Amino acid sequence: MLAALEAQRSARVAEAAALYQSVLNEEPDNFDALHMLGVVRYELGELPQAEALVRRAITVNPGVASAHANLRLIRAAQEWSGAEEQLCREVEQMRTMHRQVDTPAISSDVRVIAFYLPQYHPIPENDRWWGAGFTEWTNVRKGVPNFVGHEQPHEPAELGYYDLRSAEVRARQADLARQFGIHGFCYYTYWFNGKRLLERPLDEVLTSGTPDLPFCVCWANENWTRRWDGLDQDILIGQDYSTADSTAFIRQLLPVLGDPRYIRVDGRPLLLVYKLDLIPQARAMADVWRREARQHGLGELYLCAVRTTFHSDPSAFGFDAVVEFPPHGFHAYRLNAQMQITNPEFRGMVFNYRHQVIQSLAETPGDYTTFRCVMPTWDNTARRQHDCTVFIRSSPDLFEYWLHAMIEQTRRRLPMGRRLIFVNAWNEWGEGCHLEPDRRSGRGYLAAVRNALLRPTRDLPPAVPFGAGREADMLLTEYTRDPALQIRQFAPASSAPAQGSLVSVVVPAYNHAPFLREAIGSVFAQTHSAIELIVVDDGSTDGSFELLTELANGARCPVVLTIVGWPSPTATTWPSSTPMMRSRRRASKPCLPRCVAREPRSPFPAWHLSEPMGRWCLAIHWRIS
Repeated sequence: MLAALEAQRSARVAEAAALYQSVLNEEPDNFDALHMLGVVRYELGELPQAEALVRRAITVNPGVASAHANLRLIRAAQEWSGAEEQLCREVEQMRTMHRQVDTPAISSDVRVIAFYLPQYHPIPENDRWWGAGFTEWTNVRKGVPNFVGHEQPHEPAELGYYDLRSAEVRARQADLARQFGIHGFCYYTYWFNGKRLLERPLDEVLTSGTPDLPFCVCWANENWTRRWDGLDQDILIGQDYSTADSTAFIRQLLPVLGDPRYIRVDGRPLLLVYKLDLIPQARAMADVWRREARQHGLGELYLCAVRTTFHSDPSAFGFDAVVEFPPHGFHAYRLNAQMQITNPEFRGMVFNYRHQVIQSLAETPGDYTTFRCVMPTWDNTARRQHDCTVFIRSSPDLFEYWLHAMIEQTRRRLPMGRRLIFVNAWNEWGEGCHLEPDRRSGRGYLAAVRNALLRPTRDLPPAVPFGAGREADMLLTEYTRDPALQIRQFAPASSAPAQGSLVSVVVPAYNHAPFLREAIGSVFAQTHSAIELIVVDDGSTDGSFELLTELANGARCPVVLTIVGWPSPTATTWPSSTPMMRSRRRASKPCLPRCVAREPRSPFPAWHLSEPMGRWCLAIHWRIS
């Protein structure tokens, strides 16, 4: 059994299946072998076999909660499978319908705006951090396949490996966008406490007056880090939020906001913020921006938060709307075990693009203004070769279906002046996420935009009645929407601790907002249910305490939140925890589902666990009092 578990946790699923089966040949009613073989079949997409095995396990031992949770996941996956089949039928039906291929102009009440990355020209900072001449193309050229059928690298077609310092390149981009119905670009703007980066393309668009294509900007307010995702602690250049910085930022942006080509919503300049929840005093910042805009004759701003890690009503932060940003917020099961992995160092995740579409179609926007967003595909292998996230089974037809559905929904939900849909992205080549033509699909995804805008409503097949994933959504909400939930559910009943053994988990936190949702969620997901969670915030300035308050609401165990100062948050709280058992862990690390269940009952000062689990390889440190 131990060898089988290790094989499964190391993604050697065929080996794990054979080992579990060998146990069952000797012990047909072995609960752990039945349960875990069911999980393996689930990972392989063999859902009927998975359900039968887990049901047998529950018959043997009906009292193990994780087996019931896995059965729910398997049934939810079967719902996804049925919805996927129906989606494919409807996309095929749409594909066979008449398309108007050639049109001199596209006029639509819905404005499609594509996010635009400017990192296609060298700058001194990137030369220093990544090597001379670095641009996004440097990453793109390095991508290699991780599994059989993996479409890497992504190679540009007619525009080539361009340099955005060229006015001709920018003009050709605008011509393509206009030809296929893209209303405008949303340029990322990079501002770090007075320092601008990658500003040249937009500056030249402003000073030259060309191309004559509408645009807006999104402040990409993440730290720049070695890991390309803003979460790594190796910060190359970081943010420093203050009132003075808010004033300086908006003042340098005034010429951009006042340009006649600038995109407006209800007559107001549209300004996006990529990660609003990183800003400690977001409402105060919004007030500063609005005051400065009014004083300089721009009138009211239309402020929009991008839904990356932000999931609140924007009005509470002084903002007007949110825009979705797939694949952020996506949750479904991984396909890793179904892939023929060719890279032995691969630790990434493979998902089904069709499931992203299904989830988006099923989603109901909140009571506040939400701009829908679609993506042509996603694969950030070029940036994170061994730890990438890949969506497979995308196609221009499926993208067209998704976009058309969002267009129709937008027409029903929003008034004329606010009918915007975003696309992630125009040219995120390093993330395999681009409308620009490539060597595989040519102009296919651009044509999909045009077709979606031109199709009359009657050409859209009936929407899939997507009940799929509801059960999984409830489970994944319980466990912080982690796509690896089934891996978290290893819980052989024989080693479960007595439920009377109360454990106090003390988590010191200081400016760990990007990690808290997963870290705290992993505590809630423990198989040992007798837990109290004590979180000690060290006076964080990144919104950690507000996020902790949100996570505490509806938690499945008692949660105590306290604010103290350096240097001894744990010492401050340790005496207040329940004395039966105490455990300390780091806020920046998630823990495995049985860490608490396996906690040794001994007086020794420290115990170390390092165990590979799916996409995690963790070193979790505990102290026992």
